[in-house]
Amino acid sequence: MNTKAKGSRYELKLKKEFEERGYPVEKAIHTKSHQDFYGVADLLVLSPKALLMVQVTTIGHKAEHLKKMLAFNEPSYALQELWCYTDGQPGWRIFTKEGIEL
Repeated sequence: MNTKAKGSRYELKLKKEFEERGYPVEKAIHTKSHQDFYGVADLLVLSPKALLMVQVTTIGHKAEHLKKMLAFNEPSYALQELWCYTDGQPGWRIFTKEGIEL
């Protein structure tokens, strides 16, 4: 499976998980130029507490996405989250700006 298909599979999996919790979700439409929302989010999730800007990736690509996340100044009503899927131990690891040591 190529990386684009793998990434799309994880995005759809996480989108479904949020929707099952009752949260409205918008998924970025990826084209050949692979555009994320504002260059930092695959999913926009309207949670009860905030607008979540969620980037979905695998643990192997965590560092490159963390750099983008740290460089982006999200609005005060939004939170950025990086959701990394781990193949070895199936499941998600979630990173936020507040939990990252610089």
